Amino acid sequence: MTSFANKLLNKEEVTDTLATYKCDRCSECQDTFFIQMKIQNMDKFICSYMCSKDMHLDYGKDYWSTVVNLEDFQHLTPIQNIKQSKEKFSVEYDPIDSDRNEFVQSLIEEDERVEKLIEGFNNESSSDSE
Repeated sequence: MTSFANKLLNKEEVTDTLATYKCDRCSECQDTFFIQMKIQNMDKFICSYMCSKDMHLDYGKDYWSTVVNLEDFQHLTPIQNIKQSKEKFSVEYDPIDSDRNEFVQSLIEEDERVEKLIEGFNNESSSDSE
Protein backbone atom coordinates (compact mmCIF):
# COMPACT_ATOMS: atom_id res chain seq x y z
CA MET A 1 0.00 0.00 0.00
CA THR A 2 1.43 3.36 -0.99
CA SER A 3 1.16 6.46 1.13
CA PHE A 4 -0.63 9.63 0.06
CA ALA A 5 2.68 11.49 -0.29
CA ASN A 6 4.07 8.79 -2.60
CA LYS A 7 0.98 9.05 -4.80
CA LEU A 8 1.36 12.83 -5.05
CA LEU A 9 5.02 12.48 -6.05
CA ASN A 10 4.19 9.64 -8.50
CA LYS A 11 6.54 7.23 -6.74
CA GLU A 12 6.09 3.59 -7.53
CA GLU A 13 4.97 1.22 -4.85
CA VAL A 14 7.82 -0.72 -3.32
CA THR A 15 6.91 -4.22 -2.25
CA ASP A 16 8.97 -6.19 0.19
CA THR A 17 9.73 -9.63 -1.12
CA LEU A 18 10.73 -12.33 1.30
CA ALA A 19 12.74 -15.14 -0.20
CA THR A 20 11.51 -18.59 0.76
CA TYR A 21 13.23 -21.85 0.00
CA LYS A 22 11.38 -25.08 -0.69
CA CYS A 23 12.97 -28.10 0.92
CA ASP A 24 13.77 -30.84 -1.56
CA ARG A 25 13.15 -33.56 1.02
CA CYS A 26 10.01 -32.51 2.94
CA SER A 27 8.65 -29.92 0.45
CA GLU A 28 8.07 -27.30 3.14
CA CYS A 29 8.88 -23.65 2.44
CA GLN A 30 11.28 -22.03 4.90
CA ASP A 31 12.86 -18.58 5.24
CA THR A 32 16.33 -20.08 5.60
CA PHE A 33 18.03 -23.24 4.44
CA PHE A 34 20.43 -25.65 6.07
CA ILE A 35 22.14 -27.01 2.95
CA GLN A 36 22.17 -25.59 -0.57
CA MET A 37 23.22 -27.86 -3.43
CA LYS A 38 23.69 -27.24 -7.13
CA ILE A 39 22.79 -30.39 -9.05
CA GLN A 40 22.66 -30.19 -12.87
CA ASN A 41 22.53 -26.34 -12.70
CA MET A 42 19.46 -26.48 -10.44
CA ASP A 43 19.48 -25.22 -6.86
CA LYS A 44 18.27 -27.72 -4.28
CA PHE A 45 17.65 -26.71 -0.67
CA ILE A 46 17.46 -28.79 2.50
CA CYS A 47 15.67 -27.06 5.38
CA SER A 48 17.09 -28.73 8.50
CA TYR A 49 19.37 -31.32 10.01
CA MET A 50 16.50 -33.78 10.30
CA CYS A 51 15.88 -33.61 6.55
CA SER A 52 19.59 -33.96 5.82
CA LYS A 53 20.19 -37.13 7.85
CA ASP A 54 19.56 -39.60 5.01
CA MET A 55 20.58 -37.51 2.02
CA HIS A 56 22.97 -40.18 0.79
CA LEU A 57 19.93 -42.30 -0.11
CA ASP A 58 18.58 -39.68 -2.54
CA TYR A 59 21.76 -38.00 -3.79
CA GLY A 60 24.40 -40.71 -3.42
CA LYS A 61 27.42 -40.91 -1.15
CA ASP A 62 29.30 -38.08 -2.90
CA TYR A 63 26.60 -35.42 -2.50
CA TRP A 64 29.04 -33.20 -0.57
CA SER A 65 30.71 -32.32 -3.86
CA THR A 66 27.48 -30.55 -4.89
CA VAL A 67 27.03 -28.55 -1.66
CA VAL A 68 27.39 -24.81 -2.23
CA ASN A 69 27.56 -23.60 1.39
CA LEU A 70 30.46 -25.76 2.56
CA GLU A 71 31.83 -22.95 4.76
CA ASP A 72 28.87 -23.48 7.11
CA PHE A 73 30.14 -26.97 7.94
CA GLN A 74 33.86 -26.37 8.49
CA HIS A 75 33.73 -25.67 12.20
CA LEU A 76 34.41 -28.02 15.06
CA THR A 77 31.43 -29.45 16.84
CA PRO A 78 31.53 -29.50 20.62
CA ILE A 79 32.00 -32.80 22.40
CA GLN A 80 29.31 -33.30 24.96
CA ASN A 81 30.19 -35.22 28.08
CA ILE A 82 27.19 -37.06 29.39
CA LYS A 83 27.64 -38.09 32.98
CA GLN A 84 25.84 -41.22 33.97
CA SER A 85 24.68 -41.49 37.53
CA LYS A 86 25.97 -44.55 39.29
CA GLU A 87 24.21 -46.41 42.02
CA LYS A 88 25.88 -46.84 45.37
CA PHE A 89 26.41 -50.45 44.49
CA SER A 90 24.73 -52.85 42.17
CA VAL A 91 24.59 -56.49 43.04
CA GLU A 92 22.93 -59.16 41.04
CA TYR A 93 20.91 -61.99 42.46
CA ASP A 94 22.96 -65.14 42.91
CA PRO A 95 20.83 -68.29 42.47
CA ILE A 96 23.42 -70.49 44.22
CA ASP A 97 24.50 -68.47 47.27
CA SER A 98 21.38 -67.71 49.32
CA ASP A 99 23.41 -66.38 52.29
CA ARG A 100 24.93 -63.75 50.04
CA ASN A 101 21.49 -62.81 48.73
CA GLU A 102 20.20 -62.36 52.30
CA PHE A 103 23.22 -60.21 53.18
CA VAL A 104 22.75 -58.01 50.11
CA GLN A 105 19.04 -57.64 50.88
CA SER A 106 19.86 -56.61 54.47
CA LEU A 107 22.27 -53.96 53.14
CA ILE A 108 19.59 -52.56 50.84
CA GLU A 109 17.05 -52.47 53.69
CA GLU A 110 19.59 -50.77 55.98
CA ASP A 111 20.27 -48.08 53.34
CA GLU A 112 16.52 -47.43 53.00
CA ARG A 113 16.12 -47.24 56.81
CA VAL A 114 19.01 -44.74 57.11
CA GLU A 115 17.60 -42.59 54.29
CA LYS A 116 14.21 -42.49 56.05
CA LEU A 117 15.88 -41.51 59.33
CA ILE A 118 17.83 -38.71 57.63
CA GLU A 119 14.71 -37.53 55.84
CA GLY A 120 12.74 -37.56 59.11
CA PHE A 121 15.53 -35.68 60.89
CA ASN A 122 15.60 -33.04 58.15
CA ASN A 123 11.82 -32.62 58.33
CA GLU A 124 11.93 -32.21 62.13
CA SER A 125 14.77 -29.70 62.02
CA SER A 126 13.02 -27.62 59.36
CA SER A 127 9.79 -27.55 61.39
CA ASP A 128 11.73 -26.58 64.55
CA SER A 129 13.36 -23.62 62.82
CA GLU A 130 9.99 -22.24 61.73
